[in-house]
Amino acid sequence: MEDHLLNTAKEKLSELVKKNGLAEDASHIYVRSGNVRDQVIALADELKADVVIVGSRNPGIQTHLLGSEAANIVRYAHVPVFVVR
Repeated sequence: MEDHLLNTAKEKLSELVKKNGLAEDASHIYVRSGNVRDQVIALADELKADVVIVGSRNPGIQTHLLGSEAANIVRYAHVPVFVVR
């Protein structure tokens, strides 16, 4: 089941690359499962990334109380993190 979900995500992201006219050879798609913060930070470390760019939705009261994935990435990443709304 997990493999199916990962493959479906990769296919949809590949379609998005094509639909937006991005060069497929210049685009890299990474799909992982697990804790978002840990997976993003691990991938950034593996790629020796200079910066991480993440999206953030408009926070609700629950996000302010519990924190968000973006906030956790900012807090624990080893490189600068740019959060886009």
